[in-house]
Amino acid sequence: MQVLRRVALPLVNSFIITAALFALMYSLIHMEEPELSLSSTLPVIKLSNIPEEEADIPIVKRVDPPIEVEPAPLISEAVEIFDIGEIETDFGDYYQPTAVVGGPLIPVDNQLVIAIGFPPEYPNRALMRGIEGYAIVGFSVSAVGSVVAPYIVESEPNTVFDRSSLKAISKFKYKARMVNGRAVSTDGQRYMFTFKLDN
Repeated sequence: MQVLRRVALPLVNSFIITAALFALMYSLIHMEEPELSLSSTLPVIKLSNIPEEEADIPIVKRVDPPIEVEPAPLISEAVEIFDIGEIETDFGDYYQPTAVVGGPLIPVDNQLVIAIGFPPEYPNRALMRGIEGYAIVGFSVSAVGSVVAPYIVESEPNTVFDRSSLKAISKFKYKARMVNGRAVSTDGQRYMFTFKLDN
């Protein structure tokens, strides 16, 4: 009888526990699902038709054609452009009044009109030693009237007045040659600077 109690009691207990677990599982499976509430609401997106904007059409004003300008008159003869001996200067006690004259050295029909000219400075070493001479400068003139690529053609005494002459001619401005109403560059221009000391 004790053996029956030892075997029967655990079997009964296990049967009761198993039946209770089946009943719980059945009730959980057939239970109605609870409604889940969302803690935050989703944003509502509304789609609407946006009318296409009219494309901006740029308005371009009509440009009148450029006015033709008559070509500058040619120089009829070689003229001395300047003489700095007449200009009052204040360079201190070492300075002696000097004259530097200049003029173009090309045929009249190829000369350009000088709009602005600057006399060169008399080099100090030539001034102190009483050296006189000249420098012939070759250059081109651009379509805007600027001097381009100046170079020394000839100078006497050699190299004494070169730097001063090149520096001066680079500051010159010319009236550019006009061809069919358009300014064009001109090559083959020459200009001579003559350096003299006043006695």
